[in-house]
Amino acid sequence: ISQDQSILIGKVFYQGNKDDNNKNYVYANYLELYNNSEEAYDIAGLYIALLESTSPDSEYPLQYLTDSIVAKQVFRIPADQPFMVAPGGSVLLVNSAVDHTTKGASVAPNLLSADFEAKDKNNNRYENNPAVPELVQLFSFTNNTFMNLMNGGPCGIVIFETNEDVAGDWVSNNLTYRYGYKTGRQYMKIPTRFIIDAVDILKYNGETGADSNTKRLFDYLDAGYAFTEAKTGYDGRLVRRKVASTTTDGRKILQDTNNSANDFESADNLTPRIYE
Repeated sequence: ISQDQSILIGKVFYQGNKDDNNKNYVYANYLELYNNSEEAYDIAGLYIALLESTSPDSEYPLQYLTDSIVAKQVFRIPADQPFMVAPGGSVLLVNSAVDHTTKGASVAPNLLSADFEAKDKNNNRYENNPAVPELVQLFSFTNNTFMNLMNGGPCGIVIFETNEDVAGDWVSNNLTYRYGYKTGRQYMKIPTRFIIDAVDILKYNGETGADSNTKRLFDYLDAGYAFTEAKTGYDGRLVRRKVASTTTDGRKILQDTNNSANDFESADNLTPRIYE
């Protein structure tokens, strides 16, 4: 779904890749948003939610939800000043805003141009760049403060806007345990009326293809799903929107039919801000 046809989820690099010693490398994963409109767009205060993905089987199945989806993490673009995105421009959100090609992973992307970074405050797994503004975390189902992009999937993502103050009491009032539980892990319910754009990224099970049981979004939010062809991740591929057309001045218009099976493709070009 895209309510205003402006800001879209353009790319998700969630699978990770192998470093030069053939070991799993997750530090260069990123999320990219894209301004698909003809006008500059202020993304200050925009919310990003990563959907529940603790196991292939949902911990809160869709049949028990009505007008909300369940997120494991919620972040916000800082709202203290405008952040304008030009038509055809993108916003790069990362966990580690460094040049990963210099970190023993020569096929990983250079993320020095990142706009915002989710700072790793508790685990010190990710090298952070103090020159890059912080992507503010409002909620996490664990103590992780970095974006928990799920290698192998599922890795559904939504972006949303609201005038309500998604903090403090709002967060506590919208927390929920796993369906049927009264203790343990908690997640945040996000009202679907807030959602601007959404993509369901499913787990891939080899010969049987994408596992539809790992779908986390209602069809009216995403009638299809995206995936890459890797059972356990680390294949150095991402999902990105297809280019629907190109304007006379060279601006790419990305495909947005509310069906990620049509709109997204798997690609191995990990360079940010490139759409082919």
